[in-house]
Amino acid sequence: MSKQKINMPNEKKQDQTVPTEDQIDKYEAHLLEEATDTEPVKPYPTWIKVIVIIMVLIIVLGLLAAAAYAFL
Repeated sequence: MSKQKINMPNEKKQDQTVPTEDQIDKYEAHLLEEATDTEPVKPYPTWIKVIVIIMVLIIVLGLLAAAAYAFL
């Protein structure tokens, strides 16, 4: 097996410029706008809440019935 030369790109040094206060303020304002630009969360309709409550009750009552059957 012959040795192959691996081409490695030269690492470029990153620009170490410090952002100005104006740039930082603009960036923070942009981030704040992005974070608060959401639509309000709509609550679930009543019929979905009723279905979920019924499903939870079926599970709980099923567990109670299984426990009663196992221990009684």
